[in-house]
Formats: sequence, C-alpha cells, structure tokens
Amino acid sequence: MSRSYVFWPKLDIAIEETVKSCRQCVNIKSSPPAAPLTPWIWPAKAAKQWQRIHVDFAAYEGNHYLVVVDAHLKWPEVIGPMKSTTAGSAINALRGIFDRYSLPEQVVSDNGPPFQSVKYDDFLKQNGIQRVLVSPYHPASNGQAERFVQTFKNYLKMSSAQSCLLQRIQNFLLSYRGTPHSTTDCSSVKLFLQRELRTRLSLVKPDTASDSPPSPPLLSKRSEPIPGNLGSSTDTQVFPTSSTCTSSTESTPTAAVVPQPESMDRNIGPSELAQGTLGNPSIVTSPTIKLRRSSRTIKPPKRLIEQI
Repeated sequence: MSRSYVFWPKLDIAIEETVKSCRQCVNIKSSPPAAPLTPWIWPAKAAKQWQRIHVDFAAYEGNHYLVVVDAHLKWPEVIGPMKSTTAGSAINALRGIFDRYSLPEQVVSDNGPPFQSVKYDDFLKQNGIQRVLVSPYHPASNGQAERFVQTFKNYLKMSSAQSCLLQRIQNFLLSYRGTPHSTTDCSSVKLFLQRELRTRLSLVKPDTASDSPPSPPLLSKRSEPIPGNLGSSTDTQVFPTSSTCTSSTESTPTAAVVPQPESMDRNIGPSELAQGTLGNPSIVTSPTIKLRRSSRTIKPPKRLIEQI
C-alpha cells in the first residue's frame, strides 16, 4: 500500500525495521508457531536390539546415577550411586555395560560436559560407536532417557520410607522390566530374554507344565507255574503275572497232566494222590477239537421194516 503513495530504495526493509522497533506491536505480537517434533524412529526389527542406546545422568539427594535405556527393547540400566559425573566415571560405567550386552552402534546423549569431552569421544571411536549429541538446551530431544529419569526419581521419592537405597533401586528395575511398555505393547524382559519375568506373583498360578501323567506300572518279571502242572521245576512253563496277560489264558489250550508209561504199571498210593505227584508227568497240550455233523444215514430198525 505504501508503494501507491511513495517510493524510495529499500522501502520494504525500512518498513520492517519500523515495525520491529514499535513496542506496541511487539507486545501484542503472537508467539511463533512451534516447530513440529520429529520423534526417534523405533527400530522394530529384532536385529536392531542394542543398536541405539540413550544415556543421561540423574541426580537425587546428592547422589548421581548413570541411566542407560535401549531404544528397541526399552531395557533400562541404572549405575550408581556415583561419586562424580566426570568423563572417566561415565566411561567406566559404560564399559561395565558393554561387556555384558556387547557394543552398540549409537550412543545418544545431551551436551553435558562428560559427553562432550575428548576422552569420552575417543573411547567411543576406539570401539566403533557413533556419538550422537542432541540439540543444546532442548532435553526433549533425548526424551527416551529423560522420561526414564523422571520415572526413576519419582519412584525413589515414593519409596523413601524404605531404608536400603540399593534395594529400592533393585525393586524398581524388577518392576519396570516386567511391565508392558506403551510403545512395544510388551515387557522389556519378554523382548530381551524371550520369556516373562518370574516374580512372587507367579506363585499364584499353578505350574501346569511340570504336571505329567503317571507312568504305567512296569510288568513284573517274576514268573509263576501254570496251575495244574504238578511236575518238577524243569518242566514248568512260565508266564507274566500281569492282569493284561492273564486274561488271554482263556483262549489258550489248557495243560493236561499225562503220566509216563512207567507210572501206569504200578499202583498209585494214597499219599501220591493227596500230594498230586504222579511220578514224572509231562505237559501235553491237547489240540482243539472241531465238532461236525455226522454224515451217516439213519435207517429204521429191521423189525419196523418187516411190519411195513
């Protein structure tokens, strides 16, 4: 609109400078729109485990703790309490974690003095790890670690009635690792160890996997003589004493006691009859006899034929 009335070189720049220097315009000016947040990409593949980790220091009641969270598993680690937050202390704490879970590919941290030091940078380069520093004065860029620090400190405040600080930290890690995460819909211990975490609540459920059906009874190897066999032990036929085997004796031919010819030539005494000993008998199996109809023609008596 100003161009329709006046014109001079650099007219637009002069108008902008006049508006910026106006206090009334600055007081009523609205805030600029917030830049859209770009979240970290969650490595959903199982091969991305322990690829990118987020680290940060947490301070509570004069103690310092190094917090490490895996981006894929959401597996947390808390090292401390530590006496200092120097680069050497951070390197020693990370070295203890790397020897358990291997070396990651990226380590994300803020711009704190221990993470900007040359000693810390050389340690990561020697192990082939990329150092990623978030935007200065913008802790939300390292939100994975910052959020866990808040949760960790809130738990310590709520459990202040307990005396042992180390036990409070251990109980917190046990509960956090066994709780399903909102991003993965699964607990971190399930993704990491491929099993659910066993706690005292697990005792409520019965262990059905260990309940197995009772094994069938073993067949007895002891043998007994067939009833009716009155001979010596050398002529005894043996068979198992199991009930499943004795039921089949109905279809088997029975054992008959046949005396030897020499015992038929002498008289059998009453004592032998009472004891059931007939000399040296042997066992003979009688064959199965099949009955059939007689083919003989029935003729009438002769006396009836004569009358006819």
